[in-house]
Order: sequence, then C-alpha cells, then structure tokens
Amino acid sequence: MRNPAHILMADDDRDDQLLFMEAIERSCSGCFCVQSVNNGVELMQRLHDPSGEVPDIIVLDINMPLKDGLAALREIRSESRYRDVFIFILSTSSRPDDVKLCKELGCDQYYTKPYHLAEYNRIVADMISRTASVVH
Repeated sequence: MRNPAHILMADDDRDDQLLFMEAIERSCSGCFCVQSVNNGVELMQRLHDPSGEVPDIIVLDINMPLKDGLAALREIRSESRYRDVFIFILSTSSRPDDVKLCKELGCDQYYTKPYHLAEYNRIVADMISRTASVVH
C-alpha cells in the first residue's frame, strides 16, 4: 500500500471534516493524505475521475445532499475496483436500522459522530487499527 495512505471523506459538514482531519493528524501524522468532498455526487465524480487514484479508505456520512451516503455506499460496493477499499460510516444517526443496513451494504465499520475531539481521536485510533494493512 501507499505511504501515506489515501483517505477520501464525504461529509457536508465542514466542521466535521476539520475535526476528523485534526484527529488523523494527531493520531498518525504523515500516515494519511486526507481529501474531502461535500456530498455523494462529488464523491462518485472523484472516484470515477480517470486521472484519480483509488483511495485506500473512504469515510462516508449518511445524511448528505444530492446523493446520500447509503446510495454512495451501494454504488461503491457494486464496483469491483473498490472491493478492497475500507469504507467507514461516520454519521449523526445512531439508529440501529441505519447501522444494520450499512453493514449489509458492505461498510467495514459504523461510527456515530462524536461531539468532542477526544472522541474523534478514539474513532480514528480504531480506524487505524482496522486498516493496519494500509498504514505503514
């Protein structure tokens, strides 16, 4: 895998994007290159860009405009070129039905968005441990 590993984050909340990026930087400085988009349409455009590379990890919010995270997850997992990409859901929803559906659709782990940076740090640490094959 590449060093640094590439994370593509789709989330319409800029504050959540920044908190996630700060937690990544604190947990493993230099291990990841994080790029973000604001919705599922932008995510799929980025993934289908012929000049772009396949990310190692995708972090998806469920509730986004234009194309939500569930639709994006379905589309990503339907394409064989993304079968080895880790997909993590990071959403405000803690509904058991959402968690169950995301797992059925092929997400690797579901996290409920925290309110504090310390919790983002815990989530990022868990993501890093789950993606040990990607991070050197």
